[in-house]
Amino acid sequence: MLAQRKSRRAYAIGILIIAWILAACEPALMAEPSEIPETPDSTPSSVGVISEPTGTPLPQYDIEGDVSIWLSWSPDKVHLLKQMLRDFQVQHPGVKISLSYFPENALQTSFENAAAAGKGPSILIAPSSFGPPLWKAGWLLDLKDRVGDEFREKIHKPAWTQVEFNQSVIGVPIEIKGIVLYRNRHMAPVRAATTDELISGIQSITEGPVLGASLDLGFYFTASQIGACGGSLADYQGRPAFNQPEGICWLELLATLADVSRTTTNTDEDLTLFEEGRSAWLIDGTWNANRLAKAIGDSWLTVDSWPIYGETGKRLAGYVWTDNAYLASDLDDEDLEASWAVVNYLLSPVAQDLAAKTLGARQLPVLKSVQLNDLRLQQIQAVLNAGEPLPIYIDLDLYIRAMEAEIVSAALRGTDPGFSLLRAQRRIERNR
Repeated sequence: MLAQRKSRRAYAIGILIIAWILAACEPALMAEPSEIPETPDSTPSSVGVISEPTGTPLPQYDIEGDVSIWLSWSPDKVHLLKQMLRDFQVQHPGVKISLSYFPENALQTSFENAAAAGKGPSILIAPSSFGPPLWKAGWLLDLKDRVGDEFREKIHKPAWTQVEFNQSVIGVPIEIKGIVLYRNRHMAPVRAATTDELISGIQSITEGPVLGASLDLGFYFTASQIGACGGSLADYQGRPAFNQPEGICWLELLATLADVSRTTTNTDEDLTLFEEGRSAWLIDGTWNANRLAKAIGDSWLTVDSWPIYGETGKRLAGYVWTDNAYLASDLDDEDLEASWAVVNYLLSPVAQDLAAKTLGARQLPVLKSVQLNDLRLQQIQAVLNAGEPLPIYIDLDLYIRAMEAEIVSAALRGTDPGFSLLRAQRRIERNR
């Protein structure tokens, strides 16, 4: 996933597994840690049931079972989740919950190994890109019989696209995130409504050490822009669909933006330049919003709607994806009902509202009913709702390997766009 490709996307360093036992139950399956960095709650601890829930109680009903949860979240978000699970247990004291943390670059492999041995968790909380390969391996439960039209309707549409696969519902979205366009209002007071205005703005600011923009040519920051040319990367069978006139238009657009920007590929350089006040625009992830606000000043940071590409009249857009809760396919009836109750609580208005308002952990809700009071979160939510859903139906790793080099070649080295697209297509077709 994206966090594995750029150091700033990672929330932890080293190989670390932390378990919190939230009730009197046996510890979850754990691998031996080889390094434990200093993070909050960095050693296993037992947490008792709190006396009062922090939100409105859920309807009481009898339910029992063991629930183990694996994830890879920042310490602030893990702390918030622990609070939510304590609140859940006040309402359902018969449910025993264990929570285990893994570094992001170890979560998927750890789950695959444990699931293959029949020792996986009840719930895996992971990015939407994890879902399809785990579903194909038979390790995830199909939830389509549990989610009717009313359930689906309460969730923002881009978020729901991230759990539908092969006519199945392979998970439940609990947080939405993606790529947005940040602007330093001190350097660029006016939003660029079109790409021509963006290019002009970049050029007018660029002088000496100050750059209008730094453009990351990595897949997650550029591939979605093919939509501004009316194209798509693949069809719904995962076959390449980019080797078309729309694909040429897309690479030409990227080359035009690269001409007026400092370019990088999957590094922190663009982020650093923006933080230092040396560039006015930045294409980056929603998870860095608080960091950027601290760096340049909260009042100067804004999230713009994407500009319209003058050649087509279509708007640029960033990829949108989710963190999903996936249920294991081998749960017995009791543990399944307990796990499903936990997932429903994480998707409840109380939990979603708390997650959106908790400083440090702020998660963008997937529920339409949750009202955001923070202006920047409102901006981000509006942009993501109009964004380009991450195509989880393709082999993302294969497409990234095949396309990133060709994006760089066409945008920076002047390689004929048609030739770059053909090479990428052939590489994908050889390895599908």
